[in-house]
Amino acid sequence: MISQRVARRRLQLERFERLQLRLGGRFGKGLSPKTVRNTHTVLRKALSDAERLGLVGRNAAASARAPSDDRTEYQTWSSDELPTFLDAVRDDRLYAAFVLLMTTGMRRGEVLGLRWFDVDFDDSSLSVANTWTTTAKGHRVSGRGCPEVC
Repeated sequence: MISQRVARRRLQLERFERLQLRLGGRFGKGLSPKTVRNTHTVLRKALSDAERLGLVGRNAAASARAPSDDRTEYQTWSSDELPTFLDAVRDDRLYAAFVLLMTTGMRRGEVLGLRWFDVDFDDSSLSVANTWTTTAKGHRVSGRGCPEVC
C-alpha cells in the first residue's frame, strides 16, 4: 500500500510539472512539454543518484509521469517533389542554402551559420563550425568563432 506521504509527493511533483507547462516559462508563458520532460529526466536521475547514496529515502520523481510526447508528424516531400521545388527556386538568392538543406541533412541554423572560410573548394567539403540562432535579443551566430575577416 502506498502511504499518503508518498502519494502526496508524487502528486505534488506532477502538479509542479503541469504548472511548468502552463506558467513556467519566461514572462509567464508556459514551457514546452519537451522542456518539462527534459527537466523531469534530469530531476529523476539526480534523485536516483541521491537515493543510491542514501541522501534521500525515496526517488519521488521515479513514480511521477512526465508530460506525454505530443509531437506533430510532419509530411515530407518525396524524391520526385524535390527537383520540382529546386527548379522553381533556381533564381532565388537562397538556392544554394536550399540545396544544402535538401542534400546534406544539415539543420537550418547550421546552413545559416556557414561562412566562406567554412567552405573548402579544393577538398569539396564544408565545416559546420557555427550556428545561427534566434534569441530574445535578436539573431546571433555562435560556434568556434571566425578569423579576423568573417
